[in-house]
Amino acid sequence: MHIIDIVIVLIYIVICILIGLYKAKSIRTLKEYALGSNYFPNIIIIPTLFATHLGAGSVMGRIEKVYTLGIFFIVTQIFCPLSWILASKIYGENISQFRGCISLTDIIDLLHNLFKAQSYRYQQVN
Repeated sequence: MHIIDIVIVLIYIVICILIGLYKAKSIRTLKEYALGSNYFPNIIIIPTLFATHLGAGSVMGRIEKVYTLGIFFIVTQIFCPLSWILASKIYGENISQFRGCISLTDIIDLLHNLFKAQSYRYQQVN
């Protein structure tokens, strides 16, 4: 590794730290930290999800699988959009109950409290 590469990486790290320290003063809540204080429209979120799913590693991995497995793998990949539609139906119908949750911990806490309340009601009946 050349010295110029190290210098570029160090400059990048210093800039990131300085931006983080500057912006840290304006962050007041965990929600602002996790999501930012702005609203993200669907036109931003949907391409982000696709980019996460369709990275270079998955594309190269799929090419290798087509080469090794052939038509069998191609047929299975045809049904991949079906899994996206199925997941959107399952999660989309139930996502409203998690409004206000910003992390998996919040969702688990919400579900745990619902389970506790239901089991308490069951104990009162019996």
